[in-house]
Amino acid sequence: MELKFRELVEASLADKKLRLAPRSWKTDKQRAAEIIFEFGELQPTDVTPARIEVFLAKVKTRASGPTSNRHRSLLSSIFAFGRRRGLVAANPLSSVPRFREHENRSRFLEADEEGALRTAVGPREPEVVLAMYTGIRRGEQYSLKWESVSLNAGILTVNGKTGQRTVPINPEARSAILCLHRASRGSSFVCPGTQRHWFEAAVRRAGLGDFRWHDLRHTFASRLVMEGVDIRSVQKLLGHRSIVTTQRYAHVSDEHLRLAVEKLARKAEPQLVLFATHGNGL
Repeated sequence: MELKFRELVEASLADKKLRLAPRSWKTDKQRAAEIIFEFGELQPTDVTPARIEVFLAKVKTRASGPTSNRHRSLLSSIFAFGRRRGLVAANPLSSVPRFREHENRSRFLEADEEGALRTAVGPREPEVVLAMYTGIRRGEQYSLKWESVSLNAGILTVNGKTGQRTVPINPEARSAILCLHRASRGSSFVCPGTQRHWFEAAVRRAGLGDFRWHDLRHTFASRLVMEGVDIRSVQKLLGHRSIVTTQRYAHVSDEHLRLAVEKLARKAEPQLVLFATHGNGL
């Protein structure tokens, strides 16, 4: 009986579980589910570089280059495990290029776009609002439990890739949390289920073009900066280890100030008459 790729993936995951932190293993398991859906019934030799490149391009389209690279790394580790156990002869990932990591992408919602998106997502609006007004990561939001929510103290306690942190609950987030609690039906999770598929469809309905879930986090950060919040505070709220990561939003403040000055000029009545000069022109 020939080995199915699904069996190789599952054996690799079982091996990883003994060595990885629970959170890292859980993340790998989620990515492995996508890999199994794509390649599970194939034999390992049929999982070719060309097929892998097509799969990774699909991941990049719905997520990002770095996310696609994480899937590539997991696939490579699966084949490496197979080689160590004598189950496969080669690792096809050696000829599959990585995507560029540092895209420095900071797409954020304008006010009219926010309205269009909130309408398009329908009954799942509270999930979008919670992400947009707290800046928590997708994984942090969909693993958040009610025991980590304190409306009295006005904070969420989230566990992300940079460790545990507290995030203040503003009025918009509070309203979203109350709606989610009414809809949770006894679930221990604030947002039962997953974010996949429905969000991308809503983005298309809203006509937002290239907009991803992570851009809700960019929206939160960009709006803080435009309101004059210092970069160190933004870093703490986002849970960035390095201030360098947060500095990507600094240009948003500069652009916001430039537009504000231009807006002031458009409102003013022309008061000066400029005369042509000779020799000492401006």
